[in-house]
Amino acid sequence: MKSISQAVRDWVMRDQDRGYLAGLETTDFGVARSDALDLLDGRSDARERLLAMAARFGLSAEDIDRDRQTSVDIARACGRCRTERICRDYLAGKRDLSPCGFCPNAERYAELART
Repeated sequence: MKSISQAVRDWVMRDQDRGYLAGLETTDFGVARSDALDLLDGRSDARERLLAMAARFGLSAEDIDRDRQTSVDIARACGRCRTERICRDYLAGKRDLSPCGFCPNAERYAELART
């Protein structure tokens, strides 16, 4: 759990990052500004968790990152996920569930694994 001072520092940094993104042209960073802002507002550990979950489907980081929009969509869904605790428990081996029951990216991971 974060301390209050760390949460405030994170909020200030996120606010500064939002200001920086607002001043850039969309082509400066390769994704739509709205996508970048969504990713900025997502959970900080989303990338780590989404890669761990993708690995359960036999996928690597390269598989996820092969298509920029796919990787953005997956990261956005993971960053906004409301089942974070279930996900962490599942990835830690504490829950015997199917990711299809709680992971917003499960269907997409399964689809990528088939291709």
